[in-house]
Amino acid sequence: MAKTEIKFTKQKLIQSSQFSQIEKDILTAILSDGEYTIKACFEEIKKFKESKVSE
Repeated sequence: MAKTEIKFTKQKLIQSSQFSQIEKDILTAILSDGEYTIKACFEEIKKFKESKVSE
């Protein structure tokens, strides 16, 4: 049986204690309204940080 990943709204994610304040700020800036998995959020944060390092 396939494992279903739980999805969270942007609002719930930025209120989560799973992310640091900087990560919450990044999520606030890059996520549109919708639902996301925790894994997808960490991937988006990583992409954002990598793009800023290469600038």
